[in-house]
Order: sequence, then structure tokens, then C-alpha cells
Amino acid sequence: MMEQLEKAVEDKKTFEWIVKVTIGKNHNQVDIQTTIAERIGEPLSEKDKDTRADRLKERFQRISEEGKKKILIILDDVWEKINLKDIGLSSPLPNGFKLLLTSREEDICTQTDIETSLIFKIGVLKEEEAKKLKNGTTRFTCGLFLEDSNIQKEDLQRYGWGLNFYQSVRTIAGARRRVNTCVNKLIRSNLLIKSDCEGSVKMHDLVRDFVLSKFSVVKQASIVSHDNNFSDLLEEDESYERLLLKCGSMLEFPTHFNHKNLKLLKLMDGDKLLKFPEDFYTSMKKLEVLSYMNMHQRLLPQCMTNLRALCLRSCSLVDNDVSILGDLISLEVLNLAGCGIHKLPSKLGNLKRLKLLDLSGCVSLYIDDGVFENLNQLEELYMGVCQESCIRFSDTNCDELKILSRKLFALELEFFNNKAQPVNV
Repeated sequence: MMEQLEKAVEDKKTFEWIVKVTIGKNHNQVDIQTTIAERIGEPLSEKDKDTRADRLKERFQRISEEGKKKILIILDDVWEKINLKDIGLSSPLPNGFKLLLTSREEDICTQTDIETSLIFKIGVLKEEEAKKLKNGTTRFTCGLFLEDSNIQKEDLQRYGWGLNFYQSVRTIAGARRRVNTCVNKLIRSNLLIKSDCEGSVKMHDLVRDFVLSKFSVVKQASIVSHDNNFSDLLEEDESYERLLLKCGSMLEFPTHFNHKNLKLLKLMDGDKLLKFPEDFYTSMKKLEVLSYMNMHQRLLPQCMTNLRALCLRSCSLVDNDVSILGDLISLEVLNLAGCGIHKLPSKLGNLKRLKLLDLSGCVSLYIDDGVFENLNQLEELYMGVCQESCIRFSDTNCDELKILSRKLFALELEFFNNKAQPVNV
């Protein structure tokens, strides 16, 4: 709804500037000040919060006195009282300024010096919209991203493929089209929000809370560790099927982590000293999707017969050795983007069912002969590095890639300066 309102205001050209800031649950005053300053084209160089607020006030006053621009400031998703002085504003607002604030709590509005007569209540989701939200797999998957974060549509597609959401679709490309169609419908229904980040969307926290509250339906949870422990947050007797766990500064993973029905596990932002129990994967017989982001431990699984998607993004792997992944014979999606591996071992040629392989950002990568030759089902291959340290292709690699490329729906690679270069790709 906020997106539609913002667009309507833009179309009417009532304001020269529309400054929108998503506050969220854990807002940071400096970040809010920075965003506002950048949106009006006058970045702040001051470090002190009060000094920055005074500088914003001066700029707002100058704009008001000039009388040339009308400005709408939108503070979206406010969870607690906002002191307008902290962002250079006061009540009443300067001439030419309007403020729009959204919050789930009416008290927040009154505490922010907004007159009661100017507060409008928005009703809950209509029954039809609630049913759409309740019954959609893509909506559920969106709940497995952090609050206010960008949700990459490519992640939705890869997770969905691993969870077998697209049983009637035969190709990765077909699944991607399905996701795009679903995402566009959700945006039109105001259940997802367009993002400034290309290829991404966002989910409003109210919608996200609704998704995660329907545990009996979706059986998933999103948990952030603030006190170095998940013990009090994870219910042992709950039959979780999908979990997002943000590890934070936690140093030891719970030894009682025993969730036999897990189909998707997503861990992110683990401390380098974080330790995991030796039998971490033992109970996860049903796991279909495993996703790690910014983790620094040797967490590579082995002999997991149901695992269909493994996503390791920006993870530090011990010895950069991924040979063990060759035992995951059911794997269909493998993402090693930004993991810094230096070698793609021949054992990965055992992944006969692999349909998507993402090696983006794996600089100076050496590829064993025979890997491409054995990936007969591969449909998409991504090897962009965006740096000078390109993938080191051997003559055999080039010959295999030439043959493989005839079957691929998507191929991304960098130009390179070594002698071996594939032709007719």
C-alpha cells in the first residue's frame, strides 16, 4: 500500500522531493540521518548525532525559506517513538514540508506529536488476500529472509527448486519464470514490495509476521541470536520444516539441535569462533535445501540422500576443498558464489543430476579435467568473477565446455587472458 501511495504522490507531482525512510524494529539514528541527507542531495560529514541533526534542521529551514521545493518525508514501519528533532524537524513542520508516518501502534503516532485528527487507521488484510498469503509457497519462502532485507528472486527460485515446489516444471528456467510471475502477483496484491536492489523484492514486516505466525501451516521460523544462544528461542518439540537462524556472536551451537523434519536450513553471519557439534547433520535425514551465508566453519555435509540444493555464499571453507560434495548425488543446485575455492575437483563430476552450478566470484579457479564432461544434466553455469583473477581454463576444460554449452540454457563467464580459450561456445 505504501508503494502505491508513494507512486500516486509522484504521479500527481505535488512534491518536488519524496524522502522515504524505512525505520524498522531496530533503527539507527545515524543511518536515518544519512538516508534523509542523501535523498535531498546534501550528504552529512559530521559525526556527532546532535550536530548532524542541527545541520539537517538548517538545511530544511533554508529550503523552506527559499520556498522553491515542497518535500514529503515518509517514515515507514516505525516501531517506537521518533523524536523529530533527531532528524532536523520540529512541530509544526517548516513551510512546504509534510510528514507521513506509518506504524502498527497508534500510540507511536501520538507520541511523535501527530495530531489525533490526522491519524488514519488501516484495516487488516481482506479474507481473499489472507487466503492468498496463507496458501502460497513463494510467500512462505519470503519469510525466511531477515526483516527489511532484500529478497533475491534467484534465491526464491533455487530454494523452491530444492523444496520441489515446481513439480510440473521441467527446467530451471521454467521455474524462474514461475517465480517471477508469482512475485509480480504478490507485488500487485501489496504482499511484496519492489526493492531498489535489482533482481530483489522486500516483504513488509507485517506480512512477514503473518507468514511466520502461521506455524501450523508453514512450520517455519526465523530466529536471530542476540544473546549468543538459540536455546530459549528454539522449541525442541516443534516440528520445524524450515528454519532461518542468524548466528551473530554466538560461539557454540546448541548440542540439542534435533529437528528431524527439517527440509530447509538457512544459517548466516556466524562468528569465526563458532563451534558446531560433531553430529550436527545426523538427524537431518529429510533435509532438501541447505543454505549458508557468511559462515566460517567447515560445515560441508556428506551422504545426505535427499539434499537437492546447497547454497554456500561468501563462506570460508577450510582448505578450500569441496571434494566431499561429490557424495551428494541427489544435488541439483550448487551455489559456491564468493566462497574463494581454488579448485573444482573431479569428484564433483559425480553430481549427475546437477542442473545449476554457480561459481561466481571464485577467482583464480582451477577446474579438474572431466568435471564438465560428466555434468550431463547441467542447464545453467555461472562463472563470472568481475576481477582480474580469472578462471584458469585448460585445453581440456575448453573442449568440454564447448560440448556442454550446446545443452545449456544459461552460461556466464569472463573473458580471460590465458592461452586456452573455448571456441564456438
